[in-house]
Parts: sequence; structure tokens; C-alpha cells
Amino acid sequence: MTSVRPPRRLGAAVATVLAVTLGAGVLASPAALADPAAATASEAVEAALPPIEPGSTLVAAGAKGFFTEIDEGDVSHYRWTRYADGATHDIEWPSSSSQRAEAFASGDLAAVAVPGAKKLDIYDGAKGGTYTVPLEDTVDRSVVGLVAGGALTQLRTELNGISLKLNTPEHGTRLVTHMPSGRLWPVMRAATSTHALLEISGTVGYSWLVVDLATADVVADVPIPARADKSSVTLSGSRMAWVEYEAGTDAATAVVRDVTTHASSSTPLGDGTGRRITLGLLGDWLTFTRPGGMEAAAPSPFHALTARHLRTGETLRLLDHTTGTVHVPEGGHLVRGGSVAAGENGEGNYRVALDGSGRPAASLVATTGEATALAVKSFTGHTRYDGSGWLARVEETYGPMPFTWKLNHGNARVEVTVKNRRTGRSYQKSWVTKDGNVKLDWDRIHQLPGGQYIEAFDGTYSLHLTAAPLGGVGPVLQWSQAASFAIDRHRNFHDVDANSSPDLFARDASGTLWTDSTVMPAGRDLDAPRTRVGGGWQAFDKIEHLEGWKVVARDRDGVLWHYQSASYGTRVKVGGGWQQYVHLAGGSDVIGDASSDLLAVDGSGVLWLYETNEYYHPPQPFRPRKRVGGGWQIYNQITAVGDVAGGPAGDLVARDRDGVLWLYLGKGDGTFTTRTKIGGGWQTYAEIMGGGDADHDGKGDLLAYSAREKRTYFYGGTGDRAKPFEPRRTSTVFSGGSYNHLT
Repeated sequence: MTSVRPPRRLGAAVATVLAVTLGAGVLASPAALADPAAATASEAVEAALPPIEPGSTLVAAGAKGFFTEIDEGDVSHYRWTRYADGATHDIEWPSSSSQRAEAFASGDLAAVAVPGAKKLDIYDGAKGGTYTVPLEDTVDRSVVGLVAGGALTQLRTELNGISLKLNTPEHGTRLVTHMPSGRLWPVMRAATSTHALLEISGTVGYSWLVVDLATADVVADVPIPARADKSSVTLSGSRMAWVEYEAGTDAATAVVRDVTTHASSSTPLGDGTGRRITLGLLGDWLTFTRPGGMEAAAPSPFHALTARHLRTGETLRLLDHTTGTVHVPEGGHLVRGGSVAAGENGEGNYRVALDGSGRPAASLVATTGEATALAVKSFTGHTRYDGSGWLARVEETYGPMPFTWKLNHGNARVEVTVKNRRTGRSYQKSWVTKDGNVKLDWDRIHQLPGGQYIEAFDGTYSLHLTAAPLGGVGPVLQWSQAASFAIDRHRNFHDVDANSSPDLFARDASGTLWTDSTVMPAGRDLDAPRTRVGGGWQAFDKIEHLEGWKVVARDRDGVLWHYQSASYGTRVKVGGGWQQYVHLAGGSDVIGDASSDLLAVDGSGVLWLYETNEYYHPPQPFRPRKRVGGGWQIYNQITAVGDVAGGPAGDLVARDRDGVLWLYLGKGDGTFTTRTKIGGGWQTYAEIMGGGDADHDGKGDLLAYSAREKRTYFYGGTGDRAKPFEPRRTSTVFSGGSYNHLT
């Protein structure tokens, strides 16, 4: 089945370029290729280049056009595309095992060999028609391949091994003479307008045969050396060439042999880690490349298409990578590959031939519409600047923040950096994308050197993506968005550094005060760095964290001091007489005004409330105390825990002398409901602390420190009064340290 697509109209400039390039054989100079502006034509010219179907494979090329194979499952087809105007012609064949049809293409010719047929229909793209070559009905006949103006077929005989026949419209069927006896199964490796190169296996090894198409005669029989890569052989004019590898290495050498004089020369190509090098001959120039640089796991000097002069050694870089090469019978090659300098349409088919000065050059004749260099095709993320300088803030949610990029191709190592422009802290993640799709589900966690973590801070964030091609084809991509989004973190009473992650304070035996943060994304507990606040805190017998950097501390004379800066260099005296209190508890809003209040139990067991002064001016951080109620002398520890059971305000937990923990729900007016028993065994802990909303589920949590184990445990709030906390799990907060006071 065939189908013809109407030609597309090209601009006059393109038609002229193609006419010169393909008709007269004059191509763009290497100097022009090195200049991106010169290598990339105008947008109109680039748009007019014939397109290449995604997933197609280059199989043959001639003077007028090229063939690609397109696999569509049960049906495959060859598509011939004319250079001059992009007109196409399709040749389809069934690929099911029952038909077992074979397709061949060489130059501007293509055909499908159907079992049992006594003819071969050959489509000639250059002339725009189909002609028939009759095939004899002989035993074990098959088609070896197409040559200029005809086809080679083979016939196996009992005495002479393979007999080869050349079938052309001009001469009919001729038996190829001087075929060596005892040879089997010829495979055509290359063809020019005058000769065909065959690989023949036999009882004594493999050979290359050169067949003169004018005389139907074998004119050269070259034994294939043991170190040769048989598939690398090429033919041009009177020369043939192949690659040999040193035993046990990837060091490659090209051997060039004159078919007429039988003289040979060697050209070292180097060691490029891996084999499969493809060669080409252009006059006195040798081209070489290893296809597959875009999919390679590591760079190689062989990924580029390189030309080297056989006498002077001059070397030119023609393309940055290749995926396939076919030889044009009239001379030169057509290469599927890419050039960074060619710009956004740099991927495609390049005609490689000698220019007017006799030097090799590559000219783009069809494009995939993609760039060779890595580029970002699309990006989706969160709110960005709207062009007027305004940036909407992303309200804090605790699910992942997704960012997605689509690159023009894959096989690249990508690294994404999310950076807070205020603090300078960055989150980085790197991985390999095979298909060019990049997705980051950012959980707002920054990883620090040494394997520790902190949660993201408030502020404006920038995004930066780096993508490095694994095969080294093209430059490293650097993509940035200076102001991508801004985060508004939810308030957390125990958050010291404005990142919504609760922080704890601990004092060691030397009197040094430390902070440590809870980092708990998606049920995990990540280790945050411990930070030194300062020394001299052994002067206090009570230290209580309120909110942010605000801390109150009672000295041994009963004076309460208020600290409200990160440096703790300046303190404000609240007042004396605080030695009357046995317990202090802060860090919870018990009256529902979004400020952390302070609770105190005196020696007689009365619980008192100190509300935060909304119009605070030192030294009055609290309003006058209010009596909550008596009977609290039965407890040896009370802790403000925030809302753990769904009430209107912060709650309290209290541990009695038997180690039983009790829950008091805050009513929102500074008072509490009757107590609910949580459970026993809490006497094992030296300190029980409110953890804020450490796991970001909207409920207050609890942390407990075991001095004996030097370990902190986390109890997640449930919101259920009957069962206010989940089973404990180990926390990294102050893990392994010895402390005499925590809050």
C-alpha cells in the first residue's frame, strides 16, 4: 500500500539553499557551523525544513531524499521524504510472522520482498515512480539488498555455495562472476553508484566482497581481520574502511584500504570507552562517531561526529551527537543527530559532504523540531510575580508543594534548589530523569550538611534547576526563577525561628542553654541541628518557654526575668516573689487571644493564670494574676500543651506522684474542665513538655525526656479527649544528650 502526501511550499531562500546543497554538492562551511547565528537560519527558514516523525529511524538516503522507517505495531512502513519540498511517499508492509515480508532501502530506492512473489517492485524516489524487477522462481532465493538501479538476489547451490544475481531494468538478470566458492549468506554493508560491498561468511572465516555493478563482477575479496568490527565497514570511491579494536581495550583504529591497489593505512581514533563506531569516507577525509550519545551514561569523545584528514590529521567537529548514519550512493552521508550551535531546531537529519573548499561540512535538511541543548519546555508551580512586582503568598499547607518541569529530552542528572531569599537557606535534591519529566514534591524541609534538617522559613523563595546531560552532549542547563513564590507559615507557640517547627530548650550541667527543633514531615522524625544559645543559665531554677524567642527564667532569689530576643543578651525584670511557685507552665494560649499565657502553682496548690499583656511595655509582660483554682498540690509536674483534644483553647496535662498523667481541657476563659485520666507510668520521665504542633496536623503534641535513657519521646495529639495521644515514638530532639532542665 502506498500513499502520497502533497508537497509543502518552501520559502525562496530555502529552495535556493537546498538546490545548491543537494544539486551542486556545495554545503555550509565549518566556520559557519561554529557560529550559532550562522548555523541557525531565520525562523521562517527553520519552519520550512521537512519535519521528522517522532520515533522514526533513518534507514537510507540518496541524492533527492531520504527514507525513514516508522513502526506502527502490526504494520510498518518506509517513508521517503524529498529534500527540496518535503513531499513524502509511504511504502507499507505487514510485519506479522505469517507474512514475513522484508523491506530494503538504499539511496533513493526502496522495496518490499514478499515470499513467493516472482517480482520485486522498487520505488524510485528520485524519479517518482515504481518499476518491477522480475525474479526467477528458484530454490532458496532471497533478496540481499538494493543497489543503484536494481537489486541483488542470491541462489544457494549444492556445489558452489552462494550464487549471486544482479537484477536491473537495463540489463535484466546477470550472474555475478568470480564469486568465491564455499561462501554463505551474503549481507550488503554498503553501496555506491558503481559498487556494492558484501559481507560473506564461510568455512575459513569472513570476507568482504566488492561487486562492480557495471560488469556484475567481484573485483575485491578482503578477508576480515579478527580485530575488525564487521558492521563498521564503509565504501566510497575506490576506498573501503573499517574499525579495529585492540584486544581487551576500547582503543580504536580505522583501517583504510584502496580496493584497486590493495594498499592500507591506519588512523588511530583514540580510546572512547565503548565500541560501535561508525565510519564514513569523504574524499581524503574520514568521519567517525559512536551513535547514542543522548542515551549514554557517561561522556565520550566519540559521541560527536568528527572528520579527520587521512594525510594531514586535521580534525573537524561536525555534529555534537548522532543516532544513525546512512551512506549516500552518490557520495557523502546523511546523519541523524544534533548540533548545539544549530539552535532550537538542531535535532534532525544532516547531509554531510565536501564543501567548495574540499572540507567536510554538515547541513541540516530535516528537523525533529527539537534543540540539541537541554532546555525547559514548560514549568508549573506556585504563584509567581504577575509582572507588576507583586507576589502572592502561598498560605501554609502541610501537603507537598509540587513543581514540575518538562525538558526537551531526558537522560540528564537534574538538581533542583529551593532557596529562601531572606535567610539564604537552600533545599536541594538531585536525581536522573530518563524521559525529561522533572517533578519535585517539596515537603518544605531543608537538608543541611551532615545529614541534618530544618523546616522552611517564612519568606520569598527562588527556584533553580540544573540539568547536566549524562552523555555530555551539550552544555549544562541552568534555569532560574528569582522570585517564584512566598510562604506564610502557620504560627506555632513553640516556634523559635519562624519556620512553624516547634523548638525545645535544654540546659546542660555546665549551665549552657541549647535549642533543638522538631522536624516531622509525613510521620517521620528527622534530625535537626542542636544550637547553642549561651552560658550562665545555671543561675536559674526555673526556665519556661512561652512563644517565639520569649523565655521567662526565675533566679534563685525568686526574681522572674523575661527574655525576648534571639541573642538573649538583654533581659527585662518582671518582678520578685516568684519563689512562691512550685511549678511554672507556658507555651499555650488558654484564653483564646492567640498569645501564649503563663500558669503557676503556688506552695498551697493554687493554680494562677498570668495572661500575656496585649499592650506589653517592659517591664509588664503579663496582666495581674487570676486565681484558677486549688488542689493542684497533688501534682509534681504540670505542662501547657496547647489544644490536644479539640477544645476552644489550650489544655493542661498534670502528673501525680504515682506517675499517672491527667488531662484538663481549656474552656477558653482561663479555666479548665474536670480532669480525664490519660494513663500511668509517666514517672519514668524527668521532663514532660508541650511540643506545639510538631507533626503539623492541627493538634497540640507532647514530648517527654528520659534522663536515664538520654532520649526524648514524641506523643502526637489526637484531638480525642478519651485518648488524647497516639502511642509514643522516638524523637531525635536532644537525643543522646544529658540535661538537667528542658522546656
